[in-house]
Amino acid sequence: MLAHELRNPLSIAQGYLPFAAEGDETAADEVVTALDRIEERINVLLVTARGADSTVERETVALSAVAADAWTKRTADAANSSSKPSEQSRPTRFTSDICSKTCSETPSSTAARR
Repeated sequence: MLAHELRNPLSIAQGYLPFAAEGDETAADEVVTALDRIEERINVLLVTARGADSTVERETVALSAVAADAWTKRTADAANSSSKPSEQSRPTRFTSDICSKTCSETPSSTAARR
């Protein structure tokens, strides 16, 4: 899982880097966003590795609200694919990633149930 969490943004950065080097500002933004995601994941890994010695701010969130927010931002970002993805909290980003992976890995013939 860790390899996937680092490889995905790394692949994005590598894909956009040649265009960014040619001066494409949108591509440069994508590279920066991907590298920021890698840095965040490394920081989370370090916090996890340090265990009780680290300070982590925790908050209670309503899962239904986080899921609704993640889905709304995911569909908005998909509709406007030329723009930079929305800023998201960690719970929202995590839930949005799950939604994306579920949608991309679920066969189109599978009916969604509510």
